[in-house]
Amino acid sequence: MQNDRQRFPVIQEQFDQLMDASMEEEYNVAEEGGTERNPKGYYIDGNEYIWIYAAAQEEVDAVRKLVESAENRFQLMLRVLYLNMVMLIPVSALWLNVD
Repeated sequence: MQNDRQRFPVIQEQFDQLMDASMEEEYNVAEEGGTERNPKGYYIDGNEYIWIYAAAQEEVDAVRKLVESAENRFQLMLRVLYLNMVMLIPVSALWLNVD
């Protein structure tokens, strides 16, 4: 996964794959032996690096719940456009027969 350039996919299958991949831990073999956990990405806040590690199931569930609760912005914008059109068209124009 890339650092702060990662975006949510809009295709459900790709979104599910991203959520599953976000929970997979990544490790390297340490020079002293054993393994060390690798971050999946990072953010920079001023001079401070914020390392991002694998997500817990609860964190992924919270993201899924948030995404599922969001309205479809496209449908919402169509409703707003429709209301604007209805408000802009004079009622008398609705009875005109323009060919």
